[in-house]
Amino acid sequence: MEPNILTHVELKELRHYHDWYRYLRKTKLRVLMVIDGGLTSINTVYEYMQGKTLGCTQISVKRAVYGYGGGNVVIDDTPGDNDPHYSNFKFTSQKANGQLILNDFDVMFIFAIESSSTALPDDQLAALHEWMNAGHGVFATGDHSTLGQRLASKIPRVGSMRKWTTTDGVPPGSGEDRIDTNQPDPTDAAQMAGTGLVPNTAQSDEYPQTITALPFKKLYTSPFRRLHYPHEILCHPKYGVINVMPDHPHEGECEKPASITLNAAVPFSTTVANTDEYPEVGGNRERPRIIATGKNSHQYNLQKGEVKQYTFDMISAYDGHKANVGRVVVDSTWHHWFGMNVDGIKAAGGKNWAKIGRYFLNVAKYLAPKGLYKNRCTFDVLDAQFDYPFIEEYVYDFGRDSIYDIGRSFNASLVRRWGKCGVLKFVLQNICVVRPWLCKLLEKELIPRIDIDPVCLSCPPHELLIDYVLGGIAIQTQEVRESLKMQFAGQDVKRSAIKVEELDELIQKGTEYGVNAFLEQLKADVAKTEKAWLSQ
Repeated sequence: MEPNILTHVELKELRHYHDWYRYLRKTKLRVLMVIDGGLTSINTVYEYMQGKTLGCTQISVKRAVYGYGGGNVVIDDTPGDNDPHYSNFKFTSQKANGQLILNDFDVMFIFAIESSSTALPDDQLAALHEWMNAGHGVFATGDHSTLGQRLASKIPRVGSMRKWTTTDGVPPGSGEDRIDTNQPDPTDAAQMAGTGLVPNTAQSDEYPQTITALPFKKLYTSPFRRLHYPHEILCHPKYGVINVMPDHPHEGECEKPASITLNAAVPFSTTVANTDEYPEVGGNRERPRIIATGKNSHQYNLQKGEVKQYTFDMISAYDGHKANVGRVVVDSTWHHWFGMNVDGIKAAGGKNWAKIGRYFLNVAKYLAPKGLYKNRCTFDVLDAQFDYPFIEEYVYDFGRDSIYDIGRSFNASLVRRWGKCGVLKFVLQNICVVRPWLCKLLEKELIPRIDIDPVCLSCPPHELLIDYVLGGIAIQTQEVRESLKMQFAGQDVKRSAIKVEELDELIQKGTEYGVNAFLEQLKADVAKTEKAWLSQ
């Protein structure tokens, strides 16, 4: 198991709530941001993500500049505001003790600009491939045309999920075939009408483009009701669906998943036993999915000239955890992440900046190695029981309150830190463990494209089953919670440590308890309904 993954919490030295809270924040999601060539500053995204707490974990970020020439990496543990921690970095770079620098990180973000068709050396690609196959996640993006192809186009899965090369059919930086998402000033009637010129500088204002977050799942809550929600990367706990991005007059594009050859070998020599780019598990090769699309601003008078009416694939995600490898996310352009495109939105603040910033954090969270974030959430289940409103309503015991009432209060506490999408995912994952048949009934993959306009993508509702399951989990973890309360009060405790395995077992017991209670209540209510409506 990775040493960064939290496996247990010792209670010996913990004396009050704040000690417990700080202890939970010790383990970090370690991110390395890599740039090359003329990309001189990623400060916007670096500063936003550095030290941020996201749900159950905290993000730690370091910067590296990739070096295409010879020489060793230069390490600076205390760099200046705009300087990297690693200069002349390569995927094979080592620390003084001979260990790969890569192994100090859980996730890598690659922002690439070099357009040379000269591929990286095989040893560089092989080292990164092995690291990714060990479960580490990679995000990568370039820009229009072939910007970024030198660093990213041969990286496993990254190279095939996005258009990097001329052969891929990259969108150009000019002409009517470019992808131009620049938005008019909504206060300028002429620009909105398509007569006034939308200048290139519009990309630096406070007005983002609207994107389409594709429905990722469909949840059946009854035979008469079907709800859709987006990929977790595009879900904000307060504002719902993340449906905005900074605009830009010439973006790149992701590859259509149907065009990807899943059984192809990696495009370089490697000593790794499995050379499949997309590993096969149980007869299945997981396919990347487009999770968001954008549209050309064809209806406006753009400074760079006319563009065709076109919907393009903006963000693509690959769930490598299903294939026992790392996850991958690619984006159409790094202009969504830093530079003038982000500055105006950031300065304005508000909902749009909150959504875009959350997108940054969600990508990191999604890419975390399997188990790292989950184990933190396991402990968060206890931590949330000392949070409002649960701690106020159940500071002593559960009394005679029903499992539903307990679950509803616990739900409210968890939503404050995870958001509704996060709570729903947590509950469904546990239902899938204890009741696979119910899991299949509730959660199914949404294959066809549908009209999402009348559908609320952002917030799955407060469904009864969710509250019953959370009530069961709160009840089953009550003994651990009480031991913590005694420790905070300076009294003796019965436990010397809390382990992930113990909590997982209690959470699963609570899930089973909640599902059974829900089904019993449902059965009783159906019987009452039949008696009231069908009896003569």
